Amino acid sequence: MCRKNKVEFEEMTSREKEVICLWANGNSSFEIARILGISKNTVATHRKNILKKTKLKTPKGIVLFSLGFVIL
Repeated sequence: MCRKNKVEFEEMTSREKEVICLWANGNSSFEIARILGISKNTVATHRKNILKKTKLKTPKGIVLFSLGFVIL
């Protein structure tokens, strides 16, 4: 991945990294919330922050970003 993506990845919190991994593996917000023991609204906030930090717009982009850092 390019240097810019590395910076974006390093700026993510550990929880955001957990959420992006589960999200990229096809889990819904409800499933992510259940797995992590957090509310669905908290998952929505993490997803919003992930999209803002990575400037990605599609699920495919999230998967490719995740693959670049082998977090799947």
